[in-house]
Amino acid sequence: MFNGGGKIFFGAILDYYKFKSVYTIILGAIFTSLIMVHFSYTNPFAFGACMWINFMGDGSMTSMLPVVSINVFGLARGTEVFGYLFSEFGFAACIGVLVVSTLQPLINYNGMLYVCLIFSSIAATIAYYYDFEKPLSYTKLMRREKNNGENS
Repeated sequence: MFNGGGKIFFGAILDYYKFKSVYTIILGAIFTSLIMVHFSYTNPFAFGACMWINFMGDGSMTSMLPVVSINVFGLARGTEVFGYLFSEFGFAACIGVLVVSTLQPLINYNGMLYVCLIFSSIAATIAYYYDFEKPLSYTKLMRREKNNGENS
């Protein structure tokens, strides 16, 4: 319910506001949930609220991927990039299970909290400094590759 509702709500908001503003709200909610779940596992309602926020954030990020991919990479390349990103969700889930099942006994729940916070902080930093309003230009890169191919 929260995953689907988050997709619809934040997908619609993205039509009216810039990506960074919407992303900041969602990431702030996810950061809060990551920290609060650590302290709320004894209360079923608080734990449930943290999980709802996580599901909402997951759905919201998924709904924004097509629009952001096209804005960053252009229409032709953006659809290819989105297809690749979406196909990697299953692979990432499998790797995530393996990493958590391997690391959690070694570093405990506190360590997993720090790992999640570190990766989320990296994503937030990249999103903060990247200019999403300016599409990526591949023309120079393509010319360089073409010239290198002809010189070989």
